[in-house]
Amino acid sequence: MDVKFPLNSYLRYLESDGEAARESHRAQFLRDVRTRIREVTTRDYINPEEKTLDYVLVFIPNEQVYAFINENDPGIMDEALKAKAILCSPFTLFAILAIIRQSLDNFSMEKTAGEILGLVKNFKKEWEKFTDAMAKMGEKLDGAREEYRTMTTTRHDKLDRSIQKIEDLQQLKGIGDAPALPGSEILVIEACDGKEPPD
Repeated sequence: MDVKFPLNSYLRYLESDGEAARESHRAQFLRDVRTRIREVTTRDYINPEEKTLDYVLVFIPNEQVYAFINENDPGIMDEALKAKAILCSPFTLFAILAIIRQSLDNFSMEKTAGEILGLVKNFKKEWEKFTDAMAKMGEKLDGAREEYRTMTTTRHDKLDRSIQKIEDLQQLKGIGDAPALPGSEILVIEACDGKEPPD
């Protein structure tokens, strides 16, 4: 915001008695206003690199002067806005600052909402990874459970049948409680005609 407003010509306008002098000072004052607008827009008030606002406020310290500009040259306000300068009086300054404050609050809220959405998005991604990992672990647990069931049923039954066949063969051959394996011992006993082999 720039607060150095040119008032000299306006004061001369108020103090002048003759119509010609008053008109001259009036015209000069309006030229001074335009010059001031050009000056503030060429300064570093608006600097995106320093994250400034896009407009510069030109403060007119008197409501009467503000009204005088509007009455005598309404086009100045439009020219100022095109140059990204806003002319404001003490009364309008409060309204403008309130708008700026509201805009900043909205921007902050929008930024916070954006951050929250980013966190939610990241949480969703991590949740998907977690559920995938849980699903894979569940598949592995199901596989291990199925393998265990197979070992305790099918494999167990087949081993039982094999043991039963061995026991049946032992009884058939009259071996008794002697171990069926290894097979070489059976052959040695048979070669000795049923007698105990020598030590």
